[in-house]
Order: sequence, then C-alpha cells, then structure tokens
Amino acid sequence: ARYIPEPVSKQPLHGFRSFAYDVARGNPFRAYESGVAAGLPDFFLGDGTLKVEHRGCDLSEFGINELHLAIRDEDFEASVTGFDGRDVIVKLARGSGTPADGIET
Repeated sequence: ARYIPEPVSKQPLHGFRSFAYDVARGNPFRAYESGVAAGLPDFFLGDGTLKVEHRGCDLSEFGINELHLAIRDEDFEASVTGFDGRDVIVKLARGSGTPADGIET
C-alpha cells in the first residue's frame, strides 16, 4: 500500500499501519488478536521473518502487527514483504495511531 499525504510541513506527519491476514468471515484484526492471545500469532513484524523497508519516513515504533511512521517527505514509501501467500489487509490512519474506519487497501 502507498499513501501520499498532503504537503508535509516542517513537523513530521505521523501515520499508523496495522496488518492482518484476511479471513473468510469476521474481522481479520480480531482474528489476529485471538491468535496472539493464544500464543500463536500469524506473524510478528519484529522477529526478522518479514522485511520492512522505508524511505522518507522514520519507523518510530513496531508493534506485533503494527508500524508507526513519522513521515518526513511527501514522496515517502514504507513496505513490508515476506508474508505467506494469503491476502493481507492493511489498515491505515494518520495522527493518533488509531486506525481510521474506511481507510483500508
């Protein structure tokens, strides 16, 4: 997914990405959380199996399935590769770190 914000001011824009594998029924993010609670998450962004690359932004924080970005440049990119063959749902939000409804790709 690629998100292009409005022109960046001198202060970095903060963004939030949350990842989960798609499910046939229900909420994929709740399904991911259930796996974490059972000690069996589908993936963990910080364990080295997934590759995170970025330019024009800083990764301010990693969560189990979350990236928090401080966006410095209008033309920035952040990508995560190495997921298995299942469809990945990405929830995006600006600012507070709370995923915004209706901003999925």
